[in-house]
Amino acid sequence: MPHFRPTKATVHTAASVLLSIAAALDAGGMSPRPSDDQTIEQILLEVRKGEALPVVGFVDLLLELGPGGVALLVETAESKDAPGGALHPSQCEGLKRDLRGVPAETARRLRDESHVERRVLLASIGLEVLARAGTARDVELTFELAAPHPAVSRRDHRRIQDDLVATLAEILRREDASHARLSRLFREIPSVNQASLLEAVGDAPSPASMRFLAARLGESPLDGLVLTQLGLVALDVATPLDEMSLVRVRPFLRHETATTRSQAAQALGRLDDYGSIAGLIELLADEHAGTRRMAHWSLRSITAMTYSLEPNRWRMWFQNESRWWEERSPAVLERLNSRRVVDVVAAINEVAKKRLYRRELTPLLVPLLRDRDERIVRMACSALESLRAAGVEPDLVELLRHPEAGVREHAHRTLVRLTGNRLPPDPNVWHQEYP
Repeated sequence: MPHFRPTKATVHTAASVLLSIAAALDAGGMSPRPSDDQTIEQILLEVRKGEALPVVGFVDLLLELGPGGVALLVETAESKDAPGGALHPSQCEGLKRDLRGVPAETARRLRDESHVERRVLLASIGLEVLARAGTARDVELTFELAAPHPAVSRRDHRRIQDDLVATLAEILRREDASHARLSRLFREIPSVNQASLLEAVGDAPSPASMRFLAARLGESPLDGLVLTQLGLVALDVATPLDEMSLVRVRPFLRHETATTRSQAAQALGRLDDYGSIAGLIELLADEHAGTRRMAHWSLRSITAMTYSLEPNRWRMWFQNESRWWEERSPAVLERLNSRRVVDVVAAINEVAKKRLYRRELTPLLVPLLRDRDERIVRMACSALESLRAAGVEPDLVELLRHPEAGVREHAHRTLVRLTGNRLPPDPNVWHQEYP
């Protein structure tokens, strides 16, 4: 974090800025508080001089601007309509450098500030700057700025926590390294800040965010929120969660609280976790109806099967599928590479009916989309559709250029059904969505 050491001259400059604003307003018989436009104009005047703004005076001016003032200042500085004309890019960078010293100064003032409204404003300013320019090294400072205080109202406290969520989410999006630093801090921060951190991770979906959330299970009383956020992140991340992380999630299917069991079932369904199928089947007999319904939803999501809530029907299916993988899969999957069309066709037909470990079957079928025999290509399209294959869109888009009309029709139908996008059978149109 940059630390500014103002000289006597720069301190005098900042003081002069504040005094000139007050004098100008008093002369006009106006309120002693300058308008936002006047404050921004005075800040930009100093920026144009090319000298670093003293951080103490800079924070005073930002306090005059109030909530949202940092965004207003930066947007005005970058606008061609800025007072005095557009700033030079180097001057804009200078302003941003000066802003980096603001969060530490606002945190310093918070330690001694007793005025409630001023506390809220100082926290808001510091977090707003960090949302724009904060890095992994600044995450400790975000929690210092958002630390709970008994004098702050519930409404203002919620506003500060919302600012914290937004700030941490921006930092997480900028730097994946933030996850490791936040992992070390999680147990040390107040529970209210833990909840805000979990919300922020959910707002910044990535494979690292999924691993972060799974690792937090068992570290606080917020396991339900962790599971909820994990399920939300899974909706936006195509990369499967690693087995080590999934092992941490599955035991929550047996949690003593029905709500937590439901949250675990939902998260594992969204994570498409085959390893949880046996546990989800057992939840179909749970004493709580909501948990049974969530387990049923997850089973249908993972397997693409449409059986009812009857546990025995699911158990029978799971046993049959597991037996196929143990006994028949080696020979069937080997026939996918046969030189005899009849063998390949028979193997595709059998594979297309499988629902357990669907994800592992997809890469075995994709090469068949490039087979010289159009029958095999058409059947491979249908099998991928049946398996609800993920990530095959670019391969299917290429088939829209196939010389055989039947292949193009199968590829287009599969694309529409897998993606839900009813685009025309034009490869250029689809390529824009799935390059």
